[in-house]
Amino acid sequence: MGQRSSRVRSFTESEQVYDPNPSSSSSSTAEEQHPHRPVDVAEGEGAVIPNSRPKKKKKKAANFLKWLSFEVALTILANKGPVKDIIKLLDWQDQQDFYVMVLERFSHSMDVSRLVESNGGSIDENFARLIMWGATEAAEACCRRGVYHGDIKLENLLIDLKNLEVKLIDFGCGDLLTESAYTRFCGTMMYCPPEYRMKGEFHGKRATVWTLGILLFRMLCGYFPDTFDLYMINMNTWYIPGLTEELQTQVHDAPVSLTAGETSPLTKPLDSNEVNMRPEDNICCRYAIGRKLGQGGFGAVYEGTRLADGQKPDHPEPLPKEVALTILANKGPVKDIIKLLDWQDQQDFYVMVLERFSHSMDVSRLVESNGGSIDENFARLIMWGATEAAEACCRRGVYHGDIKLENLLIDLKNLEVKLIDFGCGDLLTESAYTRFCGTMMYCPPEYRMEGEFHGKPATVWTLGILLFRMLCGYFPDTFDLYMINMNTWYIPGLTEGCCHLICSLLQQKPERRPDLERIVYHEWFNPLKTRAQDEMKDQSTEMETSRSTDGK
Repeated sequence: MGQRSSRVRSFTESEQVYDPNPSSSSSSTAEEQHPHRPVDVAEGEGAVIPNSRPKKKKKKAANFLKWLSFEVALTILANKGPVKDIIKLLDWQDQQDFYVMVLERFSHSMDVSRLVESNGGSIDENFARLIMWGATEAAEACCRRGVYHGDIKLENLLIDLKNLEVKLIDFGCGDLLTESAYTRFCGTMMYCPPEYRMKGEFHGKRATVWTLGILLFRMLCGYFPDTFDLYMINMNTWYIPGLTEELQTQVHDAPVSLTAGETSPLTKPLDSNEVNMRPEDNICCRYAIGRKLGQGGFGAVYEGTRLADGQKPDHPEPLPKEVALTILANKGPVKDIIKLLDWQDQQDFYVMVLERFSHSMDVSRLVESNGGSIDENFARLIMWGATEAAEACCRRGVYHGDIKLENLLIDLKNLEVKLIDFGCGDLLTESAYTRFCGTMMYCPPEYRMEGEFHGKPATVWTLGILLFRMLCGYFPDTFDLYMINMNTWYIPGLTEGCCHLICSLLQQKPERRPDLERIVYHEWFNPLKTRAQDEMKDQSTEMETSRSTDGK
């Protein structure tokens, strides 16, 4: 049997499951409030993890003694009856702001993601068959017991290297299994079923089948299926030499999508809505820090106001990479990139003070508030700013690496666009990159197919995805990408120039995409150029009029 290990996560009342027949005990102590006090856990086996799960509405479930955290409840439900393929919950206890889960643990275990990675990125068919059997058994057992796991993936499968048993873990994205459709997907987007992207809803069992198909494909091929794979799979003509015919007929249609990023541990000291002031030599004491404005994959953003003007600190070398890239990208005048006003490094994290506008919001929120998409004229303006910023970065030797809706700020007062967040960036090189750190929905297909990509062509692809998402309200699916690659894609209501630009930016082969520097010369941007020329003429006329008045 496995050793005890603990998992700790904070929770709120809205994430709990209520039992209509609670215990009559009403003592206030932790020991009396919960009958499952965990035994002592070995040092280093517990960790407090700030909760970033989406809040769920209260749901009723029978046979629970107390208010249960939702993850605890689902883990208990999934373990009702003998099943060797699901992690066992040995004990748990709730606290005021978090809860502790004590789960079984094996001395010689690792998650399947690490196992596959250590094997060069893929595994042979026999090994994949064993893991797939365990994953499928676990998924079927969950559904049979009324639980939708919601996040079956390589990282959530443990394998005991001693006896090769597989265990499904982490029910934090799960839900009670229902006959009706779900309208929110909380799992990892690389495993997201296509019906959710196309219709905004999905059913638990069918989505689980899709997830298992993606899982099997990833283990065997070493990458997630690209556009061509998905098209061939959907036509039932997909194959890879070396795999048995029976296996290839069981790989089903799968999404080209991405990832949900995790929050870096460097941001934990600032990961709250209010930041405590630190000693006087800390940068936080030089600014009035207000509400939390947003949370990205690698850091949190807070509202700040400078208390007094002063010299910038003498920053030691080496610079944190994000700071260095932001400074490099701002070398010389450019209005489309966020300015770094100040920064300071600490022992375990660093703080960046960036310019902020009173009437700004990120483009993702703007698009969402407009029903999920925006009109072509508004998209043209944002696309212009994003392209100008991307080209300026590359010209200054910086590869941003994560241009997306969430990383573009727009000033609603003057409609200026700013590119932010260089946390996934790198120095721009002529050689290929072999690691993609950005958001996978924007990942270029050459990385999935060949495991490498070049900075400028990848940036062009990213801009194409950005434009498509703003106009269409969803990320391109398999059929869209196929039609785009054939230069036959169009949507009624969009101009011919707009459709042509999207088709040119989203070509599957990098060499068929336009140069980054040439994008702004596309005819689709002509209305903006005409407006800019008119504004310059108006300014020139005003200056001449002013001079004439002064002469008189």
